Amino acid sequence: MIYYAEQRDDGYAVIGRGNDRSANIGLTETQAARRAHELAGDDGYVGWKGLDGKFDHWCSCTKCKRNRA
Repeated sequence: MIYYAEQRDDGYAVIGRGNDRSANIGLTETQAARRAHELAGDDGYVGWKGLDGKFDHWCSCTKCKRNRA
């Protein structure tokens, strides 16, 4: 499966599966997760998109949980 990472305007980044026109395409799941967390920055958080391109779930790491609270 091909993954991508993209930054959103509202303070978070997204990890998606499948094809997308993002600059960060063709990544493994681990690479996409790392890149999305870099894009989100210290105050942001990360969400996942499903194959349909719609929101699926939020990242459950400590930083993302803290920043979403």
